[in-house]
Amino acid sequence: MSQTENTPEKGNICFGFLGFCIPIIGLILFLVWNKDRPKDAKYAGIGALIGVIVMAIFFIVWIVLIVFFGDPVNGGFEWQQEWTYP
Repeated sequence: MSQTENTPEKGNICFGFLGFCIPIIGLILFLVWNKDRPKDAKYAGIGALIGVIVMAIFFIVWIVLIVFFGDPVNGGFEWQQEWTYP
C-alpha cells in the first residue's frame, strides 16, 4: 500500500466554485472524479447543479421582465393603436 491510499481526502471547495461559474466543467469533473476523488467530485457536481439552477432562475426572471416591461435593450416596446377602418 502506498502512503497516498491511507491519507483521507479533504476535498477542495474551489471545485464547487468552478462548477458554479462553468457548470459544464463541473459536470465533467463530477463524472471523471466520481470514483477516484469523491469529495472533489461532490463539490464540483453540487456547484454545477447550483450554477444551472441560478442561471435558469435569472433566465426566467429576464423573460418575465421583458414580457411585462418591454425589451430593455431596444428601448421598450411601442404599443401600436388598433386598426380603424375609415
